[in-house]
Amino acid sequence: MQMLSSIIIGGDEELVRYLRQVSADFADVWIYKVLGETARRYEVVAALNSYVPDVVFLDVTNLSSPDSIATLCLEELLPQRAGTVVLPFCGRDAVPSPELHSYKTIGPLLQPPYNADDLDAAIREGMRRSRPTTNESQLVAVLPTKPGSGATTIALHMAAAAASTYGQKVLLLEADMQAGVLMYMLQLEPAHFVGEALQTRLDTELQWKNLVTRCHGFDLLPASGAPESAHPSRWDLSRLLNLAREHYDTIIVDLPSHIDDVSETILRQADHAILVTTPALPALNLARRRLFELEHRGVPHQHLQLLVNRFRAGRSQAGAMAEITRHPVNASLPDDPSSLEVATQQMGLAATRSRFARQIDTLTGTLLELEPLPSGFNLQSLRNLFGSAFTPFAARNVVPSVPGSQEAQNGFYHSGGRRQLDRR
Repeated sequence: MQMLSSIIIGGDEELVRYLRQVSADFADVWIYKVLGETARRYEVVAALNSYVPDVVFLDVTNLSSPDSIATLCLEELLPQRAGTVVLPFCGRDAVPSPELHSYKTIGPLLQPPYNADDLDAAIREGMRRSRPTTNESQLVAVLPTKPGSGATTIALHMAAAAASTYGQKVLLLEADMQAGVLMYMLQLEPAHFVGEALQTRLDTELQWKNLVTRCHGFDLLPASGAPESAHPSRWDLSRLLNLAREHYDTIIVDLPSHIDDVSETILRQADHAILVTTPALPALNLARRRLFELEHRGVPHQHLQLLVNRFRAGRSQAGAMAEITRHPVNASLPDDPSSLEVATQQMGLAATRSRFARQIDTLTGTLLELEPLPSGFNLQSLRNLFGSAFTPFAARNVVPSVPGSQEAQNGFYHSGGRRQLDRR
């Protein structure tokens, strides 16, 4: 796992020793430089420019003093470093300055006693705050109960629905690094993959445009599926998603079936977490186990949405399935194999008039609380109106996929859960 680089600014010897010990217990943070209580401005600037730390631990004991190094850092040196998490700390008996609350982009205050779990939570919260945004973006995480549940298909069609039906600017991110199935489902040969995005500064629209693959009205960051693909750390993906929130209205993450630290972090960060299962009894029992595992990892039970895919009339109803999973069934999607089989053969999406596509539209709009675009206003009508101003999709993206591409290349809703989801 990639460790977070960090420096300590300020703090007496006892405070620094305590912080070092907790960081060593946490094991995800590497402290490579300490600038003590007598640190000067030029020393701090040199350290920040030389090392570009992921985390800055800042002693705020003397924050009320206008010429303190903490005030200088918070007002002049650190605000422009969007990728750096700032965690304030002070002594056990210190009284935090009221001014600390005015700095909205720094993480929670670390004050003894705290442990590795507290440090973990502080870094995650600090990472969330470090890139404030005025864009009301929504992050949707889609997690299968087991391989073959149809979660990737659902994530793909939700991205297309959010873009075409609801006019959202959408990013679909494939977080299963060893899969890489999306490029084959869509018959694409992407020039770039998630692995490259994790290593690239993506601050501008142009940088995103040059890295993503455009298809069906949304942006795609697929996984390459190459065996040598590096497994990202949870911090890598958290940073990437924070950057994406600045540029997209809706971000949909297709997660792998196994739950690891990366999946856990994304699920905690998500505005909507969807666990996809099928109505088969073994799958429902496995969904119950998955829900228990997620709760054990700290993902709130009420935060999760349970979606039953391939539901057929006459099978167990929502109440019976909820009794097995011990969680309300928030939504179901119809078993529509003919539409999806045609989509698979054509390496595209299900027909817009199919039962599956219509109910995916409803699912997306209700979950994200969006209103459809006015009738007749869609991407195709815009292309018809402006003609050659739009590059045809086929000319840009649909090319035969080459195995081994290089890495660098009708009851639909049910009540329950966090919110009432039977609105139409």
